[in-house]
Amino acid sequence: MKRPAPRSIRLLRVVSIVVSLISLLLISSVVYSAYADYRALTDQIGGSGAGRATLGAVQEGQSVLVTLNATVPNSGLYAIVVTMSCTGNPNLVQCDPARVTVPPGQVSRLTFHLTILNIAEYMAEPVHEINGTLFVDLVPFSSLSVGFDLGALVDQAVRQ
Repeated sequence: MKRPAPRSIRLLRVVSIVVSLISLLLISSVVYSAYADYRALTDQIGGSGAGRATLGAVQEGQSVLVTLNATVPNSGLYAIVVTMSCTGNPNLVQCDPARVTVPPGQVSRLTFHLTILNIAEYMAEPVHEINGTLFVDLVPFSSLSVGFDLGALVDQAVRQ
């Protein structure tokens, strides 16, 4: 005749099942939130209308202030932190990083500023290498970093 398992073993089995279920729910919610945020951000970038990012340039003497305004939606279950920064020739370009924290279910505005210090020197350069970086952090679980050519966007704004 088989003896029943000790009480501590049965309790450990129950605890392991509960921990497994909680882990599954947590992982599912993170995956769902990441997918919802990804969809909302890509719809924003690829969409049209009032929510789309705008780029403008204002000349102030020899310098030009380039401003990028973007609406950042958060359709997920966790807060996201969006940071935009850039690097370029420090003698020609000065970048002011922008950062915004967006709570779940809300929309925030991200405003990024880039200053061209001397427009005449900038326009004399044949190639404008300004590398932009966009960081999206799904707090506290994961993050995504996307690099892009900001020089082409700046050239488009300056030439308008």
